[in-house]
Amino acid sequence: MILKVLLPDHVHPGQLQIHHAFHLIRIDGLPNQGPEIIQLPTIGKREGVMAVCKNNVLEVNIPKEEAIPFQEVNIVYE
Repeated sequence: MILKVLLPDHVHPGQLQIHHAFHLIRIDGLPNQGPEIIQLPTIGKREGVMAVCKNNVLEVNIPKEEAIPFQEVNIVYE
């Protein structure tokens, strides 16, 4: 998955922090606002996420997580 965010002209990429949690990306450090939360269309892997900023476009590359298998949940009878 590739997420592209157009940054305002006065934002330096060194001011930003990016955090990733499964299906969310949070961008901190944008001026005059709180964190920007972006929901991803699918779950991304936690390892291998890379971000590049070029010409005021922040591009975040998130490897897609393969299908997560169902896990059985035991039922306790009371």
